[in-house]
Amino acid sequence: MAKYFRTGNAIFEDSIAVLIRFPLSQEGWVYSTFLGAMVYLADVESWVTGGETTPQEASDLFNSIYDGIRPMLFLIGMVSDFAAALPDDSGWLQCDGSYYDQEAYTELYGIIGTDYNTGGEPSGSFRVPDLRGRVRATVNSGLARLPAFADTLGGTGGESSHTLDTSELPSHGHSDTGHIHTTHGHLGGLALAPGELPVTVPSPFPDVTGSASANITDTGGGGSHNNVQPTMALYTYILAKL
Repeated sequence: MAKYFRTGNAIFEDSIAVLIRFPLSQEGWVYSTFLGAMVYLADVESWVTGGETTPQEASDLFNSIYDGIRPMLFLIGMVSDFAAALPDDSGWLQCDGSYYDQEAYTELYGIIGTDYNTGGEPSGSFRVPDLRGRVRATVNSGLARLPAFADTLGGTGGESSHTLDTSELPSHGHSDTGHIHTTHGHLGGLALAPGELPVTVPSPFPDVTGSASANITDTGGGGSHNNVQPTMALYTYILAKL
């Protein structure tokens, strides 16, 4: 016996994204059967008018749904950013370092375990990563592209501001912009030669240089500098349930 679907009273312009979880089956027959049913719904002959929506409009609508199907891989433990807060029943947990009951999230606990525990968690609980105010990086794997803290899963490091110490200053020199020395001079002596006029001769005593100051002064305040790259803050979540 042929089966038909009855149309409704409206076609809406807005849409929602739906995640469908298919159980594994030999040769994927569950998945292929579902898509086959979608093709059936996209056939205008499968519809009878039951409202203001026509069979052709219903067919076009399901064609657009079928054409919009895209495979997406969602795995428990994956982390993603969102531009708004998610509802509590979304299956995602905010990466704020909170702890949760192991029995309530058995799949997530089976993947991350207690890797992100910091101490003080109640028995039978585990923490999600705390990414508040932090950027993410791939584990260093000993490549030294980041400091050693990044060699460990969940390792944290870095600083939002930094004060340079002497060893971090670039090699440099200071120039004297000019200064003056004063001297205490001595008068030369007079020499007399027979039959000649007196002449001046150098003093046998050296001049003495007086003290003076060089124009080299300290500068700088010794404060820290901003160490933060250009950043936009979003909500970060970990997938706990499908």
